[in-house]
Amino acid sequence: MTKNEISEKGFEIVALAGNARSSYLKAIKLIKKREYEKAKMEISEANWYFKRSLSMSNGSTSKRR
Repeated sequence: MTKNEISEKGFEIVALAGNARSSYLKAIKLIKKREYEKAKMEISEANWYFKRSLSMSNGSTSKRR
């Protein structure tokens, strides 16, 4: 994997994690408004982003020592 590819993958992981964070924050706002069904959907979306970012980061770890 080239430096460029690693860098691109890193940016993608950060973007996915950022999307997850945004969705969790939206869910909190919805819960405060007592819009629980919408909040559940937002949490589901956030979980997807979070799991995707984790799976990408686990798959792209380098073997540096």
